[in-house]
Amino acid sequence: MSVQHPVSGRLRQTLYTPAERARRDATVWTLVQGVLAPLQFLAFAL
Repeated sequence: MSVQHPVSGRLRQTLYTPAERARRDATVWTLVQGVLAPLQFLAFAL
């Protein structure tokens, strides 16, 4: 699937189809990763 970039007008390959993105975003694991990622970043930055 390709999406047209709003500024350059170029076609860009997307990582997920809309259906795949909706399925991914509906999982609890996405929320867990969203919470853990900043904590992991801070832990390794210290």
